[in-house]
Amino acid sequence: MDAPAYQWYPKDWLASGTRHEMSLVARAIYRDLLDQFWTYPMSRGLPTNRSTIRSMIGCTESELAEAWPTIEQHFDRRTIDGAEYYFNDRLQKQKEAQAERRSRRESASRAGVLARQQRIAERENDNDPSNQSSNQSSNQSSNDWSCSSSSSSSSSSSSSSKKEKEPPTPTKKTQQKNKEKTNKLPHKYRHPEAVNLGTLYADLRATRDGGTHGSQAVALFFAGVMDTILDDTGLGQVNLLLEYLADPAADPDWAFGLGNMKRGYTHALIRQKSTLIQKAQKWRAGNGQKDAQKKTAPPMKTPTPEEIALWDAEDAKEREETQAWLAEREAEEAQRRRPCPTATELADAADKRDAELAAAEIKQPEVTRAETEQFLKGHRSVGPI
Repeated sequence: MDAPAYQWYPKDWLASGTRHEMSLVARAIYRDLLDQFWTYPMSRGLPTNRSTIRSMIGCTESELAEAWPTIEQHFDRRTIDGAEYYFNDRLQKQKEAQAERRSRRESASRAGVLARQQRIAERENDNDPSNQSSNQSSNQSSNDWSCSSSSSSSSSSSSSSKKEKEPPTPTKKTQQKNKEKTNKLPHKYRHPEAVNLGTLYADLRATRDGGTHGSQAVALFFAGVMDTILDDTGLGQVNLLLEYLADPAADPDWAFGLGNMKRGYTHALIRQKSTLIQKAQKWRAGNGQKDAQKKTAPPMKTPTPEEIALWDAEDAKEREETQAWLAEREAEEAQRRRPCPTATELADAADKRDAELAAAEIKQPEVTRAETEQFLKGHRSVGPI
């Protein structure tokens, strides 16, 4: 199986001279070619045909021709089975290194499987009754041979073998340990309230996930958690804890695994029990203060008829101003949505305007030369014209 990814170091790439000597188009084509090269088998590289490369990366002929001189120097041409391919040395070394590591892991895994199978076969051979009978027969033959030398030794060895085969009688301490283990089984709880508390917690967890009731398996799981908590926590504190966890104020606490059901480790509710109880007590105290403030709040003052009349007048004025503003907005909207005039209407309007200007035109009287000289005599200080 080929490796799904290769190592790429952004800092090295951003600081490399290869990137700075390439244009934006060349960098895009170069990265696409590296990705394409990684997907090919180890014994093959990229094709050397320009049209094939262009179709692979989806660029135009002019873009590839402009960028190819700076890209080609990073690929080597190699001939394999009469065909030429482009290879990138850095990625090829990564391919070979990953293939070697994968081969070592596979070899170690096969060796582990064979060793495990061998141990299982040896254990089965030891437990096989036929092998045990053969071992006993061999032991009996050896005992018979020893009986020929000494009958007393054979009798003592047989009595000792019988004693070894008899199972030992458990002591009172062992019986007590077995009884304690039996009491700790999941289906037997030390506290009768554990089942009800576990069911409440399961329903609470299902409600937070969008459901209504937790399943029986979930309830039994959390019953075991509650059974452990009740060993050193009072029932009242556990009920207060459940009330706190049902409140939105406990939403951040649920993010730390309070709803998990993974077996084989201490549940988060057990680990965070003390902290959560303290938070629940503070939450209860805060709610009590809020209730006390609500109870001691001063009564509302009844407004007088003059104040009510003043409020009504202000409301009426605000309504009038709002209606006037809305009327202005509607007029502006109607003006904006007025249809555009046609060409004929524009031409008629222009002719009408020209006629009005021609009728209102005032002719200026002609100025004589004497009037001009008289005007200039009075303004000699201005300078020559």
